[in-house]
Amino acid sequence: MAEYKCANCDFCGKEVESDLMCSLTLTDEKKVEQTCWCICKECEENFRTKVKDVYDAIIADEKKAQ
Repeated sequence: MAEYKCANCDFCGKEVESDLMCSLTLTDEKKVEQTCWCICKECEENFRTKVKDVYDAIIADEKKAQ
């Protein structure tokens, strides 16, 4: 199977070499799936922070519901 090559960043839209980064996502049915995006080096830290912020909010909501 061929390796996927990214031509531009899905985060900022720049046409630069980007890495394929994946994270787990939670669907409306609470099913865990993996989603991947092409992210350039400049956006990588911001991407990781935003993913962490989303999951922190989900965990906080789950704790409140208990």
